[in-house]
Amino acid sequence: MVKCKCGNLVDIKEMKYGLNGKELICNQCHQVQQANFKRKIFGGNIGINKIVGNKKLGSGDRMLYYCDHCGFKFSRKKDFLFNGRCPNCSKFAVKERKIELAQSLIDDVDKWEETKILRR
Repeated sequence: MVKCKCGNLVDIKEMKYGLNGKELICNQCHQVQQANFKRKIFGGNIGINKIVGNKKLGSGDRMLYYCDHCGFKFSRKKDFLFNGRCPNCSKFAVKERKIELAQSLIDDVDKWEETKILRR
């Protein structure tokens, strides 16, 4: 048994490294650190249950982005001050992701097939 910084006695197998990569902490402290980190990065009032559990994103009040460098897809609130840096790879290659309707994609494929046939 090992003592966490919060005072809990935990089996060494259940300890995890903290965000600084140096200290070992219990699972409960790890979840709190993750929640605080995501709250700082993503902004807003995000509870631990929403981060740990499955969270459905409402696209109405959020902007969709993707990184052109690593392909990471994510969203931010419209009022979030975003610096354009990818949260996954830290490159300045983030672009706004636009959701296209299925019908417009089908129409694009039809146009492509027509031009391919006409070129023969």
